[in-house]
Amino acid sequence: MRRLLASVCLGVAGTVLAATPAAAQTGRVVLAVNGFQQSGMDALSTTTTFAANAENGSITTSFPLPAKTGIDASIAVRVRGAFGLMLGDSSFSTSGPADIKASVPHPFFFN
Repeated sequence: MRRLLASVCLGVAGTVLAATPAAAQTGRVVLAVNGFQQSGMDALSTTTTFAANAENGSITTSFPLPAKTGIDASIAVRVRGAFGLMLGDSSFSTSGPADIKASVPHPFFFN
């Protein structure tokens, strides 16, 4: 995800720096700090299967993702003419309970 963000930011930096005439640009470095609202999702969940005691078991985890606010920061540097590089990062965190359900085979195996 961070690679995709960096790629998008590089493309946006080139577009933004090229959008205004070079004579109108006074600085070489642009710093941006923004806030955002992350919309809530139902839940982040995953199921993993494994082999234990000659049988298959599984572990399922589920974590609700409520709407949260976050911060976004980026820096752009004009390299030459209308070409520039931009690096950015977005971050938010949340904590809370997660549901974990496990099905672990019994160690005794009978045919």
